[in-house]
Amino acid sequence: MIGFRGFTLVEVMVTIAIAAILISVGAPSLTSFYQSVRAEQNIDTIQTTLAFARNQAMSYDINVIVCPLPNGENMCGNDWQNGIQVYTVNVPQNPPAEGDNTNRVQLNPMTLRVIDAFNTGDAVKLTPTTFTFMGSGRISGLPDLDDNAPPTTLSYCPDSKGANAIGLEISPSGSTHITKTGASCTN
Repeated sequence: MIGFRGFTLVEVMVTIAIAAILISVGAPSLTSFYQSVRAEQNIDTIQTTLAFARNQAMSYDINVIVCPLPNGENMCGNDWQNGIQVYTVNVPQNPPAEGDNTNRVQLNPMTLRVIDAFNTGDAVKLTPTTFTFMGSGRISGLPDLDDNAPPTTLSYCPDSKGANAIGLEISPSGSTHITKTGASCTN
């Protein structure tokens, strides 16, 4: 009869110790990788939302407002981390509503798109808390509206740190560009 040989207790303990060392060395880089992927996905979502807002403004020749989701009664909040909303007001009714005035407009805000709150540990920073895409596709409400001025940068900072931060440059013309060098996680 052939004897069955298993692992000794010492061999199992050495294997577990080596696995623990490898996991402890690899875990920080895995966390950093996860933060980087999360930042890239969220900045892509923000860029797509801004492109949508610009497209709506240009397609319908209306003003489209972009601002943080409110945390109270106001239409817009103050913290981009709470999420983003895209809405418009004063949209002409088509066809015009019945009555004497054929140029009636819908006065109530019309929400076009909403991005829910981002990860609670992350920070999303942008100096203006509201800006508007006009029918031309240009933006009003950014600090520097001169075409030669540097673009305004929205910074997405995973875990509120700059190590894996990604920026979204927003130019007065309405175009956007993702950058890893222009993001700032400081107030």
